[in-house]
Amino acid sequence: RLLSNLVFSMRHVADNTQISILGSVGRMIHPLFLPLGFADGAEGYKQCVAILSGLLAKEATVSTMGMLYSDTDGSGFYLADVFSVGAAISFMIFHLFFIPCIAAVSAMKEQMRSRKWTMFALSFWFFSAYGLSYIAHVFLNLIGV
Repeated sequence: RLLSNLVFSMRHVADNTQISILGSVGRMIHPLFLPLGFADGAEGYKQCVAILSGLLAKEATVSTMGMLYSDTDGSGFYLADVFSVGAAISFMIFHLFFIPCIAAVSAMKEQMRSRKWTMFALSFWFFSAYGLSYIAHVFLNLIGV
């Protein structure tokens, strides 16, 4: 929650997550996720931020989305207001096949004892997630979901 309320000069920005550190990083990588269909619109950077938070722990993706989309009064949000069915499926596929949490990556690096193979595995996870999510998005658009 801290990074969603601070700018790079470490000033507090209250509830304006768009100019926060997390919001800035999310907006920077947002164009990369546009072809996948789940990061459309002005607030599409929030899904990118949620995906990045999943690198710390997969379950953090859900809590990050809850934090970024909840109103200032603490009320929740409905995923149907954020995602279409096709976008939700594309998001879930990406999240499922994306790089696991940092702890799992660290354990894998320790077991492999090779930076080259660790980087290969990370690349494989990323491109697999991206490709499968893109294929799902295109297919679901073709059948009208």
